[in-house]
Parts: sequence; structure tokens; C-alpha cells
Amino acid sequence: MNIYLVGIAAGFSGVVLGYVIARLDGIYSLLRQQPVNNLPEPSSFFAKKHDKARAEVEEKVGQISIDTSKFVTEIKTDNISKVNDVELGKKTTQQDTLNQSVSKLAQLKGR
Repeated sequence: MNIYLVGIAAGFSGVVLGYVIARLDGIYSLLRQQPVNNLPEPSSFFAKKHDKARAEVEEKVGQISIDTSKFVTEIKTDNISKVNDVELGKKTTQQDTLNQSVSKLAQLKGR
């Protein structure tokens, strides 16, 4: 009986500890996003180069133009055929009696 209580207490404390750690991690990530004393974070040479490339891409993306001109042409339907007229493969039909069907099923099941 005591061993079950110890197991339940350990499980409950594990859940509580996990919850506390997750909450602390959330608070840390929120504090990390805000700059300390409103000072910009120092950036390296590679970050500056990446920022320039990103700004150029964003500038190009911002220059979207939509072409509203219309182009109408004649569509020729002479060479178009109906799909229903074309048959692929060959059709086979077979008339089996009930006894023949049961016999075939038994043969397939026996393999």
C-alpha cells in the first residue's frame, strides 16, 4: 500500500515540476524578446550581410504589379474527341452459377 502512495506522489510531483519548468521557460523567452534598456542587440558581420539581402528581397516583393489586360483568341475544337467514344482494354464477362463461384472461392482459399 505504501509503495503505491510513493508512486502516486512521485508521479504527481513530476507533473508539478514539469509544469513549473515550462512556465519558467515561457517567462524566460518573453524576457529574452524585449531588448534590455532599449539598446539594440549587437550584430555580427554575417548578420548585417543577411539583413541587407533580406531588405532587398522584401523591397522586390513589395513591388507587385497586376496585369489587367485581356487576350481573347479563337479555340479550334475540330480535333477534340469525346472520351466516352474511346475504349481502353478489353471487356470480359463471365456467367458463373452459384456452385461454380463457391468452388472457385474454395480453391483460392485452399492455396
